[in-house]
Amino acid sequence: MGDQVVASIVIPVHNTEPYLAACLDSVLAQTERDIEVILVDDGSTDGSLAIEHAYAARDPRIRVIEQENRRQGAARNRGIAAARGTYLYLLDSDDLIVPELVETCVAICEADDLDFMTFDTAGFHEDPEVERPELFKEVTDRAGHVEEVVFDGPAFWSRYCRKEYLPYVCWLEFFRRDFVLREGLTFEEGIFYEDNDWILRVFLAARRMRYVPLKLHRYRDRPGSTAHSGLSWPLADCCPRIHQLLLDLYMKQTTPERRSMVSDVGGGICRWFIGIRDLEPDEDHVARFSSLAATLQEAIADPQLPMDVRQWHLRAYLSLARGVSLWPSGPLSIDRDLLVEVLIGMPFASLGNGTVAVYGTGTVCRLLLKALGEPGLPDLFLETGEPREESLMGRPVMCVRDATDQGIDTVIIASTAYAQEMEDACRELLGEDVRIARVSRAVLSLSDDGKSPGVIIR
Repeated sequence: MGDQVVASIVIPVHNTEPYLAACLDSVLAQTERDIEVILVDDGSTDGSLAIEHAYAARDPRIRVIEQENRRQGAARNRGIAAARGTYLYLLDSDDLIVPELVETCVAICEADDLDFMTFDTAGFHEDPEVERPELFKEVTDRAGHVEEVVFDGPAFWSRYCRKEYLPYVCWLEFFRRDFVLREGLTFEEGIFYEDNDWILRVFLAARRMRYVPLKLHRYRDRPGSTAHSGLSWPLADCCPRIHQLLLDLYMKQTTPERRSMVSDVGGGICRWFIGIRDLEPDEDHVARFSSLAATLQEAIADPQLPMDVRQWHLRAYLSLARGVSLWPSGPLSIDRDLLVEVLIGMPFASLGNGTVAVYGTGTVCRLLLKALGEPGLPDLFLETGEPREESLMGRPVMCVRDATDQGIDTVIIASTAYAQEMEDACRELLGEDVRIARVSRAVLSLSDDGKSPGVIIR
């Protein structure tokens, strides 16, 4: 290897003996020869370490670092700290890369002066030449859907994350190492799915990044991998820590766009809370998650906390309620007035005697009405275009542009995707003085999918 290290490839290894040699062969076949390969053995107990040392003995570009089992986040941090390359790539030890990956990525990053670039994968089972398009389909389908221009990270995220064209994995990105070091992008240690949080911080920090529609990675679908083992107690036990980790990150953001990015990932953690219902708890799990539920409810009810923080905890609590409702300890519950107050960001009783409208008649509206209860129904409902129905729950439905003479003084926006556009329309059509309440995304966790009765609203 020459004096210059163009790229460092960091590979954490833990008990992947059947796949490791193929992974290393794909790395050593790179057309760019000035690379270093850092293998961080994370306490392997099979034959992985012997394979690592055998490869290192015959190729000086390979270094082996050994540590006790501390999970992938700690192993990746160790490898990044030891890296010397201008660029950095993070690879899992059971996957493969194509020979041109480093050469191609370096050329693109240099040409566009990128902090990082993202590309595609092709899934396979046994033969990497036989693609399985159903594996990571949302990633492999990005070609033709994602613009191939330079973005900053938040702009890319807001445009493509909600369309599911942004996977939360670290092995579909190629980084300038100075960017990773400058931004202090270390992995949270001791948790599973640590790249969910990490890749979010990468996009929050990136000034220049772009997507390239090339399948430079090969994703191995194998039994027993973390990604395909489903929710387990070790994964579930990470949920409270990740919930708080994301909340801390949320509070550091300074714009609605950036806070929304963190909230996107927070919704994924809430889905893990819901998935707890498929696990068989022991007494310890019941006690720990019952304690978590009590802590969340205290935060929801705390008037000293900012409303958006209370809403963050409410989202987790409602999801957890759906997850534990089938346990022997029984369903969780919440006071209706407290629920409504936090969902809409103001006490419903404070709306007074004025005319109250709910803007939107879809899923979010239905879930909001579940929280409001029959006595708390609004005076009317608004839609953007011509109403599909003349009435809903005994109240009239009308187009927002036709509601200017209804004396509306408060509008509750029942949408999580188009809230800003709807608020702008209300201000324009109903006047700047109209009171606006936005329904929190927490309302989505009130959904009853038939598997669980969810939270009991007292």
